Amino acid sequence: MAYVIAQRVGIRVEKPADVLKYFTLLAGVIGTVIWGIKALLGVAFSAFSIIPGYQSARLCRNSSY
Repeated sequence: MAYVIAQRVGIRVEKPADVLKYFTLLAGVIGTVIWGIKALLGVAFSAFSIIPGYQSARLCRNSSY
């Protein structure tokens, strides 16, 4: 069924190795996106830790400060 759907959408799939190629591409893209989000969060927490008197741990805690 997945082969038929892929062919109707326009993806050329002839053998199982083609499906594996698309899964590895998808895994690479997802890994890159997760790494990018992690890097952005690291930069954000570093920027908040530069501000004197404000701890970055307060961002993680659910409190009423």
